[in-house]
Amino acid sequence: MFKINSMKKLTIVVIGLFYALIIFAQPTLHGVLLKKRLGYSKGDTICLSGYYPSNSSFPANFVVKSKNGVYRLLNCQNIRVIDSISDFWDNKWYFNRSGTITKNGYDNRVRHDLANAGTDYLSYLNSNNILFNDSSLIYFLEDEINYLGPEHLYKGSRCNLKINVIKAEVPDIFSYDDGNIFITTTKLAFIKDREELDRLLLKEIAHIELDHQAINRRNYINEKTAGAIFLGLATAAAIIATNSIPDNHFSYPRYESTMLLAQVCVESCINFMPLLLTYTPPKERPQYSDTQESEADNIADEYLRYFPVNNNDPNFDLTANLAPAITQTSWDFFFLEKYKEALELVNRLEEKNMAISDDYLLKAKLYRKLYHTDESCYEALKYLNLAKKTSTNTNIDILKEEGLIYYRLKDLPNARKDFEEYRDAILELGVRNDNDNKELNWAKDMIQKTIDNN
Repeated sequence: MFKINSMKKLTIVVIGLFYALIIFAQPTLHGVLLKKRLGYSKGDTICLSGYYPSNSSFPANFVVKSKNGVYRLLNCQNIRVIDSISDFWDNKWYFNRSGTITKNGYDNRVRHDLANAGTDYLSYLNSNNILFNDSSLIYFLEDEINYLGPEHLYKGSRCNLKINVIKAEVPDIFSYDDGNIFITTTKLAFIKDREELDRLLLKEIAHIELDHQAINRRNYINEKTAGAIFLGLATAAAIIATNSIPDNHFSYPRYESTMLLAQVCVESCINFMPLLLTYTPPKERPQYSDTQESEADNIADEYLRYFPVNNNDPNFDLTANLAPAITQTSWDFFFLEKYKEALELVNRLEEKNMAISDDYLLKAKLYRKLYHTDESCYEALKYLNLAKKTSTNTNIDILKEEGLIYYRLKDLPNARKDFEEYRDAILELGVRNDNDNKELNWAKDMIQKTIDNN
């Protein structure tokens, strides 16, 4: 029995290692030597394990394992390449990162730090209810990412692309070395066509694929180490010269982060309610050099040249797929008193026949806020009726809004009826906190006003 179980375990381990090698096998090329090099003879076919692009100081080189088992650089002029890498992203990784990775490894310390930073930030978003977890929107974006990006990333461990949507009234998009891409609802809401969306995602994928964040992190660590050595020498010299420790301390450069004001809406008996949160992207939010930004832009452009987007596809409607983010952002803008911007977003949904109950309710509120005529009030009532017809659940905010419109029109009987229904709905749901109690008292006051003014 022991031998059988041991064999089973060994078989499982071997199979696991076999599949791990398949999953994480890095792309390579093969070439024929044009000269005798690294212990090989002219005409030998060898594996080109990696590639170093040319720069101002060195020509382009392949990384080749020599006969004695040591990885060495070999000038490309000594090789005739006999195959190619057809996959777009494998090609980009090979000709940008394979040389460094093959020769120096994945730098586990840097990868570990970046992975922890990404995990901590994701945990922060979850614990503060800042992630926008609309399943239809997430499914669409995941499909788009899977279509555009590589099947897996070469990071030294299993790593795939993942999309995360943040509830925020600031347009923003950024990504992590571990494959996590973050985009705000407002960024999504103002995307006009599929090519614009794909270009944004492709640029982030390029930053991830080309290890830009890991490169910058490594450079930062090197600068910090060099700075510490310099500080140590300078401090020692100062102590010798003055026999005292200097008052000032050495500060290292840090990644800058921008404070973003997020308007976050939570669902309750009223579908959207304001809850202002000030949230900060991670303190080590990815920052890229101009060269890296240009590289990512160029790769996005190249991808779209190879695989152009058909913005006129009758079977695809971007607005329909982004509708949850558009609705969320329009409510965010409403609570921030950006009424015209909110109305533009709601109109976009209505024009595409994508408006839902929450959109019609918001449009009624916007008509009341922006316009002060009887005509606008009747338009608002029309949208409230649409909100009622398209609502799957009773939204008591419709009663409140309808009462306010009738009160403005001086139709006090209808206003009183709505305010009474609003009061009863609050009581039925239960007064659970100060906000509920304030709403209940407000409804009672409005009922009394309709009686006094009648």
